[in-house]
Amino acid sequence: MASEFFSSPRVYFGNGSVNVLSRLNNKKVAIVTDEFMLTSGRTAYVTDQMPQATVSIYGKVRPDPGTDILLEGAAQFKAFRPDVIIALGGGSSLDAAKGIRVTLEDHYQQTGGQSKSIELIAIPTTSGSGSEVTSYAIISDPQNGRKFPLVSQALVPDTAILDSELVLSLPRHIAVDTGMDVLTHAIEALVSTGANDFSDALAEKAIAITWQSLPQIYADEKNVAARTHMHNASCMAGMAFNSAGLGLVHGMAHAVGGMLHIAHGKINAMLLPLVIEFNAAHASPETTARYCQCARMIPGIAPAEPQQMISQLVEKIRQLNLQFGIPRTLRELGTDLAVFETMRLSLTETALADGCTASNPYTPCRRDIDQLLSCIAETGEYPAPQFTVPVGISNRHVHLCREDMDVLFGYGSTLTCLKKVRQPGQFAAEETVTLRTPKGEIANVRVLGPLRSTTQIEISVADGFVLGVKAPVRMSGDLENSPGIELVGPKGRVSKSQGTIVAWRHIHISPQEAARYGLREGMEIDLEAQGQRAGILSHVLVRISAGAVLELHIDVEEANGLGLRNGDLVFRSGRGSHL
Repeated sequence: MASEFFSSPRVYFGNGSVNVLSRLNNKKVAIVTDEFMLTSGRTAYVTDQMPQATVSIYGKVRPDPGTDILLEGAAQFKAFRPDVIIALGGGSSLDAAKGIRVTLEDHYQQTGGQSKSIELIAIPTTSGSGSEVTSYAIISDPQNGRKFPLVSQALVPDTAILDSELVLSLPRHIAVDTGMDVLTHAIEALVSTGANDFSDALAEKAIAITWQSLPQIYADEKNVAARTHMHNASCMAGMAFNSAGLGLVHGMAHAVGGMLHIAHGKINAMLLPLVIEFNAAHASPETTARYCQCARMIPGIAPAEPQQMISQLVEKIRQLNLQFGIPRTLRELGTDLAVFETMRLSLTETALADGCTASNPYTPCRRDIDQLLSCIAETGEYPAPQFTVPVGISNRHVHLCREDMDVLFGYGSTLTCLKKVRQPGQFAAEETVTLRTPKGEIANVRVLGPLRSTTQIEISVADGFVLGVKAPVRMSGDLENSPGIELVGPKGRVSKSQGTIVAWRHIHISPQEAARYGLREGMEIDLEAQGQRAGILSHVLVRISAGAVLELHIDVEEANGLGLRNGDLVFRSGRGSHL
C-alpha cells in the first residue's frame, strides 16, 4: 500500500531568517496576528523586512480562535485582495490565518467566478504547535466550549520561517507549556498507527532535542542555543505528526482543554503519562516496542523488561512535569470538579469523535475515556490491570510416542479424547497405564494426547517415594539422565530407561500477552497465591507459544500446599523476575 510523506512547506530557520521576506517588496501582504505582537514590536520586526510592500494587519486573534475570528479577518481583507498572508504568532494566530486564507479564497471563487491563490507564510513565535508545517488547524466553538481539529491539505502553509529571535523573550511558563506540546506531538507520532520511517526520524530527533533543551530553557530563559534548538524541534514534531497522526492525548486534550479553558500544552503534559500507561496496558508488541524505543532515548532510563522501561518513561515525564510546576491532576490544578462532572458525558463523546483519537495505537471505548477522565481528575495515574494467571493443576500423567502406543494398546491404536484441556489441541485421553518399578506401582495413570515424539512420565515427589525413584524437577522434554520406569498397558508393557520427571512449575502464554506484560521466553517470575494458605511460587518458568492460552501449570502437591483449585487466580508478585 502506498504511503505519502509531504515535504512542503519550504522551511527557513535560524536567527534573522525573517530577512527572506524582502522578496515580498511591492506585494500586497496581509498579516494575521494578535494584539501582543503589535504592541511588543514583533510585527514591526517583520514589516521592516519588506518596506516597499503594501501591508494590512488584522491583530485581533484570541487564544483558541473560533469561526467569528475567521469571518472577521476575512472581511477585513476582502477588498484588500492580498497576494500573501503572513501568520505571525503562536498556534492560535497560525490556525486563524489558515482559516482566513481558505475563507478568502472561497469568497473570491464564489463572487468572481475565478479562484485567487493566496500564498501563506507562517512565522511561529512560540515553540509548540508545529502548525507552520501541518495540514491541521484547531478551531473553537465558543458557545459549546469545544475545540475541533480541521485537517485539509489546503491548510498547509507555503513557507515556514523559524526565526529564533522571535522566541527569545517568550516567558518561561509559556515556553514550558508549549515545549511539552512538542514532546507530546513527537511521542504520539512515534506510536501512532500512521507512523512510518520518515515520521519516526523526525519524531525521534524532536524527542531528543526537547528532552535536552526544554530544561535548559526553564533554567535559563536567555539560553539562545536552547531556544533555537527547541524552535526547530517544534517544527520537526509538527512534520512528524502531520504525516503519522497523533493519538488519545490530543483527542482528550482538545475536549478537556477546550471545555475547561486549560492551556493546550499544559493539559497535554498532564495527560501524556496517563495515556502512555493506558496504551501500554493494552499494547500490541509493536506499540510496546515503540514506547521502549522512546524510553531508550531518555537519559537515565536503565535497560529492563519492556513494561519496566515504559514505567520508567512515564516516571521520567512525571518528574519533568513536576520540575516545570505542571500539576498531575485537575484537582491539583484547581479545577471545580463539580463543574467537571457535569461535562463528563460531553467530554467523553467529544474525545471519542476527535480525529486525533482515531490514530491512537489502541482504540478506546466510552468506558475507557470515562475511566481516564476520573484518573486525570483525581489521581493522575492509570491503574494498569494486574497480571493474573488461572491455575491448571496437573495430576500424574504420561505422554506416549507412537511406538510405545502400539505396544501398550495395540498396533495402530489411537487415543480417545475424554476431556479437552485448556491448551489448544491437547486433551486427557480415556486410556490409562500402570507405572511399575521393583519397589511399587501406581495404577490408572492418565495418558495425555496427542502422541509425542518421545515418551515422558510426569509424577509428583510423593509418587517418587511410592515408586522408589528420585525424579528430577525438569521442564517438559528435558529427560537426559532421568530415571526409567515400566509402563503396563492392556496389550503389553514397555520398559523405559529414562523419561520420568517432576514438572517444573510454568506458565503458558501467547506472544501477544507476553509482550503486553514484558515477559520473555525462559524468564522466571514469582507468582503469589492469596487466601488462607497464601504463599509465593518462585521460579515459575515462562513458556511462550503461538495460540497458547494463559495458564499456570503446577502439580497436585503444590496446589494443595497453597489451597489452590483449578481456575483460581494467582498474581504476579512484586519480588521481581529472574533470567
